[in-house]
Amino acid sequence: MSRSALREAVSGCLEAVLTAVSGAERRAAEQEMKALEVTVEYGVVLAELTASGEVGLAYRQLASVLLRQYLDCHWSSLAEKFAEPVATDHVKEEIKHLLLATLGDRERRLRATVAYCVAVIAHWDWPDAWPQLLPRLEAALSSGNTGLVHGAMRVLAEFCRDVSDLQVPHVAPVIFPQLLRVLVNPQVYGARTQSRAVHIFHTLASIIYAASETTPTLAASLLLPALPQFVRAFINVLSSGEDWATDPGLRRELLMTSSSLLRWFPAAMATFVMDLVTPVWNIFLANTPLYVVSVVNCEGDKSEDCDSDGELITMETCVFAVFEFISGLVESRQLRDLLPPILPTLTLHLISHMQPTHSQVERWLGDVAQFVDEEEQIFSYSVRLSAHDLLEAMWEEPSLRNHTHSAITAAVEKHLQTTRSNSSPNAWKIEEACMLALGCVIMTPNTSFSAQQFTESVVMSTLQSPSGNPLLLGRSLWLAGKMAGRLKPGTLDQLLQSLVTALLPTQHSVLRVLAAKATCNFCSELQATNCTSRLLPILPSLISLLAAMTADLPDIVLLVVIDTLQLVTRVDESVTARHALQLSEVALSLFLKHSHDPGLSSSLEDLFSVLANNPGCHADFHRSFLPSAVQLLESNETGISLGLLPAVLDVLVLLVRGCGLGNVPNEVVREIFPRVVRVGVASDDVAMLQNAGECVRAFVSMAMEDLVQWCDREGESGVLYVVRLAVHLLDPSRPESSAAFIGRLLIVFFKKVGGMLGDHLQLLLRSVLSKMQSVKTASVMQSLLLVYAYLLQTELEAVVSFLCQVPDPRGQPALNYVLKEWTSQHPFFFGSFETRLSTVALCQLLSHCVTTGNNLLCSVVVEEEEDNGCGLGVQTRAQKTAAGVTRKTAIPLPVKIVRLLVSDLQSHLEASAESEGSECSAEEEGNEEVREMESLLTSEDGESEEFDKDPELHGDPLLQMDLQAHLVKYLGDICQLPSFSSSIRPHLRPYELVTLHSAGIHTN
Repeated sequence: MSRSALREAVSGCLEAVLTAVSGAERRAAEQEMKALEVTVEYGVVLAELTASGEVGLAYRQLASVLLRQYLDCHWSSLAEKFAEPVATDHVKEEIKHLLLATLGDRERRLRATVAYCVAVIAHWDWPDAWPQLLPRLEAALSSGNTGLVHGAMRVLAEFCRDVSDLQVPHVAPVIFPQLLRVLVNPQVYGARTQSRAVHIFHTLASIIYAASETTPTLAASLLLPALPQFVRAFINVLSSGEDWATDPGLRRELLMTSSSLLRWFPAAMATFVMDLVTPVWNIFLANTPLYVVSVVNCEGDKSEDCDSDGELITMETCVFAVFEFISGLVESRQLRDLLPPILPTLTLHLISHMQPTHSQVERWLGDVAQFVDEEEQIFSYSVRLSAHDLLEAMWEEPSLRNHTHSAITAAVEKHLQTTRSNSSPNAWKIEEACMLALGCVIMTPNTSFSAQQFTESVVMSTLQSPSGNPLLLGRSLWLAGKMAGRLKPGTLDQLLQSLVTALLPTQHSVLRVLAAKATCNFCSELQATNCTSRLLPILPSLISLLAAMTADLPDIVLLVVIDTLQLVTRVDESVTARHALQLSEVALSLFLKHSHDPGLSSSLEDLFSVLANNPGCHADFHRSFLPSAVQLLESNETGISLGLLPAVLDVLVLLVRGCGLGNVPNEVVREIFPRVVRVGVASDDVAMLQNAGECVRAFVSMAMEDLVQWCDREGESGVLYVVRLAVHLLDPSRPESSAAFIGRLLIVFFKKVGGMLGDHLQLLLRSVLSKMQSVKTASVMQSLLLVYAYLLQTELEAVVSFLCQVPDPRGQPALNYVLKEWTSQHPFFFGSFETRLSTVALCQLLSHCVTTGNNLLCSVVVEEEEDNGCGLGVQTRAQKTAAGVTRKTAIPLPVKIVRLLVSDLQSHLEASAESEGSECSAEEEGNEEVREMESLLTSEDGESEEFDKDPELHGDPLLQMDLQAHLVKYLGDICQLPSFSSSIRPHLRPYELVTLHSAGIHTN
């Protein structure tokens, strides 16, 4: 088909699409166009129609859109949407020529589409197949043609997003001068073009910064020489006017870019920072009153604009940019010293921005869920929250904390003085913002702020106002709760009565939610000061009112109420016990309705935990929950919501453990335990299998004697039921994650049952071995190996004998297979209990080897990966991994165990040294937060969290042991044995000997 015929056909299709009166006609035209797409010159014809001034704008726009689709599919065979045929070189050259010629078209929307097409081609062809692109764009930028400049800028904006760190050295030197020319010539280039230039500079600067991590000289050669000129241009534009209405999009882009530069290149920016801060500060001060009038109080015209992409630029988006700039100063160690002199004024204005806006108040009072969404910062973000976060960041910075204390106190006092003489209906907003500001920091006693005085003069008078806004009343209670520990008893009692009143069903929902949050504050503060007895008179009312609040609330609000309820029920067990039936029924009702929601389900489990661990609640809790549990377990997952049964099993774990050792009621064992096992055995769902295993582990831990005595109608005991579930979890055909927690289940089972298992022990060990052969996940393999590690401690010879009798995957005795897997996986074990169990078991295994000379064990040979860093000094495991593997060597099992133990000792020694160094550093800095953080970071694998999740680990000798001291003593004893010098020492690497010597262990 000739080009003229093709052009006529394409034009006809375009007209048919644009004039179609029915969907069928349009689809027919589109199908015909699709058929033409495979012709060689289809793309050229579309480019010609796009560039042609002889056809209507609608035709040109449609042609340009189709050209975009053509480029995505046919320009490169590497494209994600590629479809045959690929465009020929001749076609590509014609399209490039036509597009560049159209880049300056008078129609703005058409220029945008053409610019995108050019950027798509550049992605594939530049620089090798299109070296003339940048010179053409450079010429376009300096042409003086407004449309052509806009088109070129659109191309660069799209193009620079795809520039790599290898390409940026070729792009930046060409583009930077042109961008600077646009910035310094406002009389030639409009604000939107200048904004685009700043955006492109920002993009290239970010690429250079990211690449500087691997190529440190890149910033020095490309960006830093040009930085002074750009920053001076930024300062000139920012200083040209202080009203947001003057080029808001450009100012926002300048502020965002400046903020990034301060973070990325603080040393280079230090020279200009004062000149940059001055116009930003002036803009901030000048526009705060405008923001309050037009946005907070909605009393004037709001300044809005659109950038060249059509994005709405409001005053709020510009305020965000200012806050981002100030946040950069707070975060910068070199620049934050600029803040103390301006903190009083800055804080005063931040509190003004923390006022709820007119639209926010309307939304919140109309829909409490929207209020909670923003209050909890779940999905929403606003100027109010941004100002709050910035104020909080200043307070959290140790070098600014005292200054921030003083600034907040002074700002609040000044705002409240102004409010007292202001009769505006919006005056309450600044009072609410002052309380929010006070609540986001902790006013320490050594400051000039008096919690008692503020409560008497401001909070109490607000609460006594008959026509107070619900937001202000709720915020007053919320702040009072945060100050509760520093108030006089009489004042506190009045506030607590106001709290009860605010929770009544007749109050506005926003006030009730804030009262619930205030309740959390009161409980936390009074608990911290050992004054929870002050809550006792109102505790029954709090529990009843909060429980009643849970009816028909949106999920987002319900989460706040449940969290408050579970906190209140922990205050006094006897009061909670008197409300056990109401609480149990509420918790069960919510659980059945919301078990699919992870957030709510987790909070409800916390509430169930309170009931399960309060002996006074057991009767009502069991009576309420167990019938539903039985019914659900009998349902076999039919007709119930996804995730409900696993959640039921989670609650049953809490219920069983809450009964205490030996106190699980007979009906729980009789009615629940066999059903849990049956549900687990009948399921292939990973969550069901894991949770059933954990539930059975709770029964084994708390009621093993009862399980031994219990039998079903066929005479099968609880022991057999446990074995049956364990074997099911270990079935290789089941998902491997089903055995993720099998290690702890079997270890507790072996501890409790001991020698009563008989042949069942071999069945379990065979099942563990079988599962090991199909597992690829390290955490699951760890769980399986720990079963053998535990038994090798308690029944070493029997386990060794068993493993010698059963074959591994290659038909060899499984002993070699298990020991090789164990020793290879040990360095990667995690969890305090697991790592300690493995280490101590290895010690016992090594002792048996070197003292008895057991041929079965001593003859085991394991492979070890040698590393490039071998013999170069003490190395961490990470360093050894980074050095790279060069070869594998075979070494005897005792040598491998010693190496593992020495590596463990090295890790402990390094952790101790780091901990001591951190403590010294914290003491030198006088920073209590540093010490607290270090104590968290250096705690061994989160033992306290492990205790919470596994109460049975409390008091376990392994977790009470000083493992470092144990390893030093143990290895010291081993090194004195004659067999060590002859059989083990020659195999140790130099850095392993250094580790032993550094621990005071002599190896000669």
